[in-house]
Amino acid sequence: GDKLDELKKEVEGMKCAGEVDVYVCDCSDGHAVEEMAKQVTEKHGTPDCLMLSAGLGRWLYPHEMSVEEAEQAVRAPMMAAFYTVRAFLPSFLARNEGVIVNINSPAHICPWPGSTLYASMRSALAGFHESLYQDLYSTRVTPIMVTLGEIASGYWEHNPGATERMPKTGKLFSPTMSSQKAAKGVLSCLYNLSEQSVIPFSLKSGLDMKYWPVPGIHHLVRWLTRQTDANIWSTIAKGDGKVKKA
Repeated sequence: GDKLDELKKEVEGMKCAGEVDVYVCDCSDGHAVEEMAKQVTEKHGTPDCLMLSAGLGRWLYPHEMSVEEAEQAVRAPMMAAFYTVRAFLPSFLARNEGVIVNINSPAHICPWPGSTLYASMRSALAGFHESLYQDLYSTRVTPIMVTLGEIASGYWEHNPGATERMPKTGKLFSPTMSSQKAAKGVLSCLYNLSEQSVIPFSLKSGLDMKYWPVPGIHHLVRWLTRQTDANIWSTIAKGDGKVKKA
Protein backbone atom coordinates (compact mmCIF):
# COMPACT_ATOMS: atom_id res chain seq x y z
CA GLY A 1 0.00 0.00 0.00
CA ASP A 2 2.90 2.41 0.63
CA LYS A 3 3.93 2.57 -3.03
CA LEU A 4 0.33 3.18 -4.06
CA ASP A 5 0.07 6.02 -1.54
CA GLU A 6 3.26 7.52 -2.98
CA LEU A 7 1.83 7.23 -6.48
CA LYS A 8 -1.41 8.83 -5.32
CA LYS A 9 0.48 11.86 -3.99
CA GLU A 10 2.45 12.10 -7.23
CA VAL A 11 -0.70 12.04 -9.36
CA GLU A 12 -2.50 14.50 -7.10
CA GLY A 13 0.40 16.89 -7.62
CA MET A 14 -0.18 17.00 -11.38
CA LYS A 15 -2.05 19.96 -12.86
CA CYS A 16 -4.58 17.73 -14.63
CA ALA A 17 -5.30 15.57 -11.57
CA GLY A 18 -8.77 15.19 -10.16
CA GLU A 19 -9.80 13.04 -7.23
CA VAL A 20 -7.52 10.05 -6.68
CA ASP A 21 -8.51 6.97 -4.68
CA VAL A 22 -6.39 3.91 -3.98
CA TYR A 23 -7.75 0.39 -3.54
CA VAL A 24 -5.35 -2.37 -2.48
CA CYS A 25 -6.42 -5.67 -4.02
CA ASP A 26 -4.90 -9.00 -4.94
CA CYS A 27 -6.38 -9.23 -8.42
CA SER A 28 -5.53 -12.92 -8.65
CA ASP A 29 -8.14 -13.52 -5.90
CA GLY A 30 -11.59 -13.50 -7.50
CA HIS A 31 -13.44 -12.79 -4.24
CA ALA A 32 -11.10 -9.89 -3.41
CA VAL A 33 -11.73 -8.42 -6.87
CA GLU A 34 -15.49 -8.70 -6.37
CA GLU A 35 -15.22 -6.77 -3.10
CA MET A 36 -12.96 -4.11 -4.66
CA ALA A 37 -15.35 -3.67 -7.60
CA LYS A 38 -18.25 -3.25 -5.18
CA GLN A 39 -16.39 -0.52 -3.26
CA VAL A 40 -15.42 1.30 -6.47
CA THR A 41 -18.89 1.28 -8.01
CA GLU A 42 -20.60 2.28 -4.76
CA LYS A 43 -18.39 5.36 -4.45
CA HIS A 44 -17.73 6.31 -8.08
CA GLY A 45 -20.28 4.46 -10.19
CA THR A 46 -19.25 2.44 -13.23
CA PRO A 47 -15.69 3.16 -14.40
CA ASP A 48 -15.13 4.45 -17.92
CA CYS A 49 -12.07 2.27 -18.43
CA LEU A 50 -10.45 -0.88 -17.06
CA MET A 51 -6.66 -1.10 -17.43
CA LEU A 52 -5.56 -4.74 -17.21
CA SER A 53 -1.84 -4.59 -16.48
CA ALA A 54 -1.34 -6.90 -13.48
CA GLY A 55 1.39 -9.39 -14.16
CA LEU A 56 3.94 -11.65 -12.53
CA GLY A 57 6.15 -14.33 -13.89
CA ARG A 58 9.90 -14.78 -14.03
CA TRP A 59 11.48 -15.87 -17.28
CA LEU A 60 12.15 -19.51 -16.43
CA TYR A 61 12.14 -22.97 -17.99
CA PRO A 62 9.37 -25.27 -16.67
CA HIS A 63 11.71 -27.34 -14.49
CA GLU A 64 13.12 -24.18 -12.86
CA MET A 65 9.75 -23.18 -11.40
CA SER A 66 8.25 -24.34 -8.13
CA VAL A 67 4.60 -25.43 -8.16
CA GLU A 68 3.68 -22.28 -6.20
CA GLU A 69 5.57 -20.04 -8.61
CA ALA A 70 3.86 -21.65 -11.60
CA GLU A 71 0.39 -21.24 -10.08
CA GLN A 72 1.07 -17.57 -9.30
CA ALA A 73 2.30 -16.97 -12.86
CA VAL A 74 -1.08 -18.24 -14.12
CA ARG A 75 -3.14 -16.24 -11.61
CA ALA A 76 -1.44 -12.98 -12.59
CA PRO A 77 -1.86 -11.89 -15.34
CA MET A 78 -4.45 -14.29 -16.78
CA MET A 79 -6.86 -14.88 -13.92
CA ALA A 80 -6.37 -11.33 -12.65
CA ALA A 81 -7.57 -10.00 -16.01
CA PHE A 82 -10.49 -12.43 -16.11
CA TYR A 83 -11.65 -11.71 -12.55
CA THR A 84 -11.45 -7.94 -13.11
CA VAL A 85 -13.50 -8.06 -16.30
CA ARG A 86 -15.95 -10.49 -14.69
CA ALA A 87 -16.51 -8.11 -11.77
CA PHE A 88 -17.08 -4.94 -13.80
CA LEU A 89 -18.62 -6.24 -17.03
CA PRO A 90 -22.26 -6.35 -15.82
CA SER A 91 -22.20 -2.63 -14.96
CA PHE A 92 -20.42 -1.84 -18.26
CA LEU A 93 -23.17 -3.68 -20.14
CA ALA A 94 -25.93 -2.05 -18.08
CA ARG A 95 -24.57 1.33 -19.20
CA ASN A 96 -23.58 -0.08 -22.60
CA GLU A 97 -20.34 1.86 -22.62
CA GLY A 98 -16.74 1.43 -21.51
CA VAL A 99 -13.24 0.47 -22.60
CA ILE A 100 -11.22 -2.57 -21.51
CA VAL A 101 -7.48 -2.10 -22.10
CA ASN A 102 -5.35 -5.25 -22.09
CA ILE A 103 -1.60 -4.53 -21.70
CA ASN A 104 0.49 -7.31 -23.24
CA SER A 105 4.05 -8.36 -24.04
CA PRO A 106 5.67 -9.20 -27.41
CA ALA A 107 6.03 -12.72 -26.00
CA HIS A 108 2.47 -13.47 -27.13
CA ILE A 109 3.67 -13.16 -30.73
CA CYS A 110 7.30 -14.29 -30.51
CA PRO A 111 8.13 -16.35 -27.40
CA TRP A 112 11.80 -16.55 -26.48
CA PRO A 113 13.68 -19.40 -24.76
CA GLY A 114 13.57 -19.68 -21.00
CA SER A 115 10.27 -17.83 -20.51
CA THR A 116 7.87 -20.73 -20.98
CA LEU A 117 4.97 -19.94 -18.67
CA TYR A 118 5.46 -16.17 -18.95
CA ALA A 119 5.04 -16.35 -22.73
CA SER A 120 2.20 -18.88 -22.51
CA MET A 121 0.16 -16.61 -20.24
CA ARG A 122 0.72 -13.65 -22.58
CA SER A 123 -0.66 -15.77 -25.40
CA ALA A 124 -3.62 -16.57 -23.15
CA LEU A 125 -4.15 -12.84 -22.61
CA ALA A 126 -4.19 -12.30 -26.37
CA GLY A 127 -6.80 -15.05 -26.66
CA PHE A 128 -8.79 -13.41 -23.88
CA HIS A 129 -8.78 -10.13 -25.80
CA GLU A 130 -9.93 -11.86 -29.01
CA SER A 131 -12.72 -13.62 -27.11
CA LEU A 132 -13.88 -10.35 -25.52
CA TYR A 133 -13.86 -8.70 -28.95
CA GLN A 134 -16.25 -11.38 -30.21
CA ASP A 135 -18.37 -11.29 -27.05
CA LEU A 136 -18.77 -7.51 -27.07
CA TYR A 137 -19.02 -6.87 -30.83
CA SER A 138 -22.72 -5.92 -30.67
CA THR A 139 -22.18 -3.58 -27.70
CA ARG A 140 -20.52 -0.22 -27.06
CA VAL A 141 -18.06 -1.81 -24.64
CA THR A 142 -14.73 -1.79 -26.48
CA PRO A 143 -11.78 -4.11 -25.75
CA ILE A 144 -8.35 -3.00 -26.97
CA MET A 145 -4.92 -4.62 -26.60
CA VAL A 146 -1.62 -2.75 -26.42
CA THR A 147 1.65 -4.66 -26.78
CA LEU A 148 4.57 -2.82 -25.19
CA GLY A 149 8.28 -3.26 -25.77
CA GLU A 150 10.94 -3.07 -23.08
CA ILE A 151 10.23 -0.52 -20.34
CA ALA A 152 12.73 0.82 -17.82
CA SER A 153 11.19 -0.48 -14.60
CA GLY A 154 11.91 -2.43 -11.44
CA TYR A 155 11.09 -5.72 -13.22
CA TRP A 156 14.75 -6.35 -14.06
CA GLU A 157 15.91 -5.75 -10.48
CA HIS A 158 13.36 -8.21 -9.07
CA ASN A 159 13.99 -10.85 -11.75
CA PRO A 160 17.72 -11.61 -11.83
CA GLY A 161 18.89 -13.34 -14.98
CA ALA A 162 16.02 -12.04 -17.13
CA THR A 163 18.25 -9.76 -19.22
CA GLU A 164 20.34 -12.77 -20.26
CA ARG A 165 17.24 -14.37 -21.75
CA MET A 166 16.13 -11.34 -23.73
CA PRO A 167 16.53 -11.79 -27.52
CA LYS A 168 19.59 -9.94 -28.77
CA THR A 169 17.49 -8.44 -31.55
CA GLY A 170 15.25 -6.83 -28.90
CA LYS A 171 17.32 -3.67 -28.61
CA LEU A 172 17.33 -3.31 -32.39
CA PHE A 173 13.55 -3.33 -32.71
CA SER A 174 12.58 -2.00 -29.29
CA PRO A 175 14.89 0.48 -27.55
CA THR A 176 14.13 0.77 -23.83
CA MET A 177 11.22 3.14 -23.16
CA SER A 178 10.61 5.20 -20.05
CA SER A 179 7.41 4.38 -18.18
CA GLN A 180 6.18 7.89 -19.07
CA LYS A 181 6.62 7.26 -22.81
CA ALA A 182 4.87 3.90 -22.52
CA ALA A 183 1.98 5.52 -20.62
CA LYS A 184 1.59 8.23 -23.29
CA GLY A 185 1.48 5.55 -25.97
CA VAL A 186 -1.20 3.59 -24.11
CA LEU A 187 -3.28 6.76 -23.61
CA SER A 188 -3.05 7.52 -27.33
CA CYS A 189 -4.36 4.02 -28.12
CA LEU A 190 -7.14 4.53 -25.57
CA TYR A 191 -8.22 7.87 -27.03
CA ASN A 192 -8.20 6.47 -30.58
CA LEU A 193 -9.78 3.15 -29.52
CA SER A 194 -7.12 1.30 -31.52
CA GLU A 195 -8.20 -2.33 -31.32
CA GLN A 196 -4.65 -3.73 -31.43
CA SER A 197 -1.47 -1.67 -31.16
CA VAL A 198 2.25 -2.28 -30.71
CA ILE A 199 4.53 0.33 -29.10
CA PRO A 200 7.05 1.44 -30.28
CA PHE A 201 6.41 1.30 -34.03
CA SER A 202 9.85 -0.20 -34.65
CA LEU A 203 8.79 -3.22 -32.55
CA LYS A 204 5.64 -3.59 -34.66
CA SER A 205 7.81 -3.64 -37.78
CA GLY A 206 9.90 -6.46 -36.33
CA LEU A 207 6.94 -8.52 -35.12
CA ASP A 208 5.11 -8.08 -38.44
CA MET A 209 7.95 -9.95 -40.17
CA LYS A 210 6.46 -13.16 -38.82
CA TYR A 211 3.45 -12.71 -41.10
CA TRP A 212 5.19 -11.70 -44.31
CA PRO A 213 4.15 -13.95 -47.23
CA VAL A 214 7.75 -15.07 -47.74
CA PRO A 215 8.76 -18.76 -47.68
CA GLY A 216 10.73 -19.58 -44.53
CA ILE A 217 10.18 -16.18 -42.85
CA HIS A 218 8.40 -17.76 -39.87
CA HIS A 219 11.44 -19.97 -39.19
CA LEU A 220 13.79 -17.00 -39.60
CA VAL A 221 11.85 -15.00 -37.00
CA ARG A 222 11.94 -17.98 -34.65
CA TRP A 223 15.71 -18.25 -35.14
CA LEU A 224 16.21 -14.54 -34.46
CA THR A 225 14.12 -14.78 -31.30
CA ARG A 226 16.23 -17.72 -30.11
CA GLN A 227 19.40 -15.61 -30.17
CA THR A 228 19.74 -15.09 -26.42
CA ASP A 229 22.21 -16.08 -23.73
CA ALA A 230 19.69 -18.62 -22.43
CA ASN A 231 20.83 -22.24 -22.46
CA ILE A 232 18.56 -24.97 -21.16
CA TRP A 233 21.54 -27.29 -20.58
CA SER A 234 23.07 -24.79 -18.14
CA THR A 235 20.04 -25.26 -15.85
CA ILE A 236 20.89 -28.90 -15.17
CA ALA A 237 23.87 -29.84 -13.01
CA LYS A 238 26.12 -32.24 -14.88
CA GLY A 239 26.10 -35.84 -13.78
CA ASP A 240 23.16 -35.88 -11.35
CA GLY A 241 20.36 -34.38 -13.46
CA LYS A 242 19.32 -32.02 -10.67
CA VAL A 243 17.97 -28.58 -11.49
CA LYS A 244 20.25 -25.68 -10.67
CA LYS A 245 18.64 -22.92 -8.63
CA ALA A 246 17.40 -20.13 -10.91
